[in-house]
Amino acid sequence: MFSWAQTLSFDTGWKFSLGNAAQPEKDFGRGTEYFTYYTKAASIHNTGPYAPSFDDSSWEDVTLPHDWVVDLPYAPEASKSHGYKCVGWRYPENSVGWYRKHFTVSAEDCKKGVSLRFDGIFRDSEIWVNGFWIGGEKSGYAPQSYDITQYLNPGEDNLVCVRADATFEEGWFYEGGGIYRHAFLQIGKEDPMPVPVRDGKRVKIRGVNLHQDHAGVGVAIPDALWKWRLLQLKKLGVNAIRTAHNPASESFLNLCDSLGIYVLEETRLMGINPAQLEPLRRMIERDKHHPSIIMWGIGNEEWGIEWTSKGEAIASVMTDYVHGLDPSRPVVVASSSGPEILKGADIAGYNYIRQHHIDEDHQKYPERVAVGTEETTGCGTRGVYFEEPGHAVSRNLIGHGMAFYEERDWLEGFFYWTGFDYRGEPDPLIWPATISEFGILDYCGFPKDEAWFLKAWWTDETVLHIFPHWNLEGHEGETIPIRVYSNCDEVALSVNGRNLGRKKMEKYGYLEWEAVYKPGKIVATGYKNGRRIFSETVFTAGTPAKLKVDTDVIDGLSIVNVTVLDAKGHTVPTAAIPVTITVEKGSRILGGGNGDPLFHGKERPASGETSFTLPSFNGCVQFIVEGNITNITI
Repeated sequence: MFSWAQTLSFDTGWKFSLGNAAQPEKDFGRGTEYFTYYTKAASIHNTGPYAPSFDDSSWEDVTLPHDWVVDLPYAPEASKSHGYKCVGWRYPENSVGWYRKHFTVSAEDCKKGVSLRFDGIFRDSEIWVNGFWIGGEKSGYAPQSYDITQYLNPGEDNLVCVRADATFEEGWFYEGGGIYRHAFLQIGKEDPMPVPVRDGKRVKIRGVNLHQDHAGVGVAIPDALWKWRLLQLKKLGVNAIRTAHNPASESFLNLCDSLGIYVLEETRLMGINPAQLEPLRRMIERDKHHPSIIMWGIGNEEWGIEWTSKGEAIASVMTDYVHGLDPSRPVVVASSSGPEILKGADIAGYNYIRQHHIDEDHQKYPERVAVGTEETTGCGTRGVYFEEPGHAVSRNLIGHGMAFYEERDWLEGFFYWTGFDYRGEPDPLIWPATISEFGILDYCGFPKDEAWFLKAWWTDETVLHIFPHWNLEGHEGETIPIRVYSNCDEVALSVNGRNLGRKKMEKYGYLEWEAVYKPGKIVATGYKNGRRIFSETVFTAGTPAKLKVDTDVIDGLSIVNVTVLDAKGHTVPTAAIPVTITVEKGSRILGGGNGDPLFHGKERPASGETSFTLPSFNGCVQFIVEGNITNITI
């Protein structure tokens, strides 16, 4: 695979409009022409969006990455797995998006060769340049490149047109719609890029699975926001990401390279024919020069073949195919419970300890290399400690998987399911919940209690975290379990001045006391080697009185996290109040959220609006702002 002398961003200057998946006359007449774009090399008879003369002046101005589904409403009859957004076969009027962009390429550059590259379009895309239909891609995750040299008007105006159809679900999670990853013009071919030489050092995987959506922006996550997300995970000691369940973007892999995060990159489709192997080939050829990648994933929970010889055979063919493209990295297949499919890959991927017989497998296959491709966090809704509709209570199971994998040297480590909450698949909940709540961090990246568990055992930072909070209105007089995550040797606890005793912390464990709820405070004191080293206090907070604003600025993007405080400066952990952000010229509000799985409101303002209001959820709300942040008002 060759590289390019120049790779230019192709993200700005796009126009966008919805089409229609069911009625061609509402889809700008696509396919109704006497000579369709399939019949001739150039659609000179056509008047649709792919024709250079088409008038797109009424279309919306957008910048890539772009996900049009973010702005669609929710409905209980919509797809549960995709977060109940009104997209898909029931909603043809919302499921097709058209994009157009005018551009110029100099005559000199045209002589060098020009390629158009898209890192991801969801989905079933078709591409035209100057009226020429140049191809398309069914998958929403496969990168695609096209040689457009001969189609260009050197030094003059050129048009690229893209149609994306998100009617068909490719995954069982929120997938969005549109050109949701970067686009590039590439000019001038160069020599092949080398595959990095690996040093052979063994490192235990302490990883998480990640889907690719975030509050306010959907699947169109800016690079700077990806960086912020990865940094939040690194703070917890996470050292690896599994790209569940699709190839990552190149920009994501660049970030992992620079941050020292390992990657298990996974293809979307399992099979042995061109429909499955071609996207796999493109993924490996594009990404094998990234030092962050440590293994290739060829399948996930393929229930129909896990228990049969077909599973082993298909995995074996795919593994050999991958070795032919990249002999330097092993291949893993993830099984939900079936043992046969695991025999066909270099590494056995176990999804959940309770669904497998891992120790027995080690006795049968002592030379087998194995990794936990998924393991439960047991997480629920951030800040929720009692059952209520649409919210889940943590099951406090996060230590089970950690102890199992950390204590067995013959296992390579594991990946928690998941690092962040993600839209869709809200199991075991149903409507009106729209978000999966397995994340260690919520949909905005606000930490749940389990985040401190990871930090306690995967970092050297002293951790002493008390939960639940002590604003349990309506539960006065009830006996409440109080838990502490910590890496101290011992912890003493007092509640409202009453000493509840000192307990020893077991490795990968937690401590628990019981107390009758009454407003006041909880104090935890940590000890190491018999000496007091740390103390943490949780107060019953008063009513909301002020806001604390924490802003992380990364490459021109600001992640603005707002916490509601009482008059004494204590976090109000149940606060649900409207919070408004206002920006001045030079800034753009990309969107925001609050992490609430029941939130069905707007996630971003209309184009050009400079103010946006969101409700806080359990004391927190987030805004994402692009550009100058010196004049932001909260």
